[in-house]
Amino acid sequence: MTSAAPVARAERRTHASPRLPSDTARRARVAIVDPHPCFALGLERLLASCDSVSVVAAADALERRGPVPDVVLADVPALAPASVRVVERLVCAGPTVRLAVFTSSRSMTAFRRALDLGARAYIPKTATLPELVDAVRRVAAGEVVLGPLLSLDAGQSAPAPPALESAETMILSLLAEGLDNDEIARRLHMSGSSLTRRLRAIVTKLDARNRLHAVVLAARLGYIEL
Repeated sequence: MTSAAPVARAERRTHASPRLPSDTARRARVAIVDPHPCFALGLERLLASCDSVSVVAAADALERRGPVPDVVLADVPALAPASVRVVERLVCAGPTVRLAVFTSSRSMTAFRRALDLGARAYIPKTATLPELVDAVRRVAAGEVVLGPLLSLDAGQSAPAPPALESAETMILSLLAEGLDNDEIARRLHMSGSSLTRRLRAIVTKLDARNRLHAVVLAARLGYIEL
């Protein structure tokens, strides 16, 4: 069955909804991409009730009007290929645009697909509004929000990976906080090239798909907390 075209709504406020408190100076700008129009409209209205979040227009793959979003909130597992390309283009609209997957899917295949797209969060649609807003704001700030995923493949058996060194767990912890390579290198008094080599070694050691997957695996194994 082909999914409907993605729905991304222009910014709109609903005065009848109760306001949630905000402790940030600027709203996190969000673009919604979901194959279900009614759900997307309802989500827009819920987010419009929050002073810390603003839904911005992201009409389609070829036309992006209005502010560039901080977060693209998309149900990637449910999207048709053409709609996934919309997500990819939105994420490429600026260096600080981050992808947060908001879905009911809990399959590892969907999770890996999200990782391949660079997702910084994987939020279940069972989340409450405060939980969703908190995740969006954390992703906009550069953090990784993947806690609910840590038990996705708990039933699968796999060889135990080699133990991580304290320096490696520190690098992964800083990645999870949203620091970039330059910030991590300064924090740990390392050169950029040394950090790059360390990151490659960590990804290889954990048999991870990429750096974000390494963070998830390290958290699942108890080395770091998300």
